[in-house]
Amino acid sequence: MLFGVEDRGDVHVYRATPDAATEQVLGGRRAVMGYDLAGEVLAFVAATPTTLPEVFVRGADGAERQLTSFGAAFLKAVPPSEPEHFTVLSPAGDVELDAWLVQPPNAGELEGGAP
Repeated sequence: MLFGVEDRGDVHVYRATPDAATEQVLGGRRAVMGYDLAGEVLAFVAATPTTLPEVFVRGADGAERQLTSFGAAFLKAVPPSEPEHFTVLSPAGDVELDAWLVQPPNAGELEGGAP
């Protein structure tokens, strides 16, 4: 059985075995949004903080290959900014919450006032 687990903004895929063991199948700094296993090939859709969702496959050897690049033209025309991760305390002060700040590419130029 495969299942997704959210971890600080990333979504990884794990496998559960009949003996209740689990292992991470897909990880990294990305969100896996959909997946399907056929034989030894795992097809999945994933995005990172600076890419749009694309289709990938992972073979039995663990090698991943990107099959689509639908977002390439858009990302070339509108370069993404890397999100800045930070944590804040919950209103009760008992839990750290993850947060991200995404600034526009020209944010440094805007700090002084007029663009």
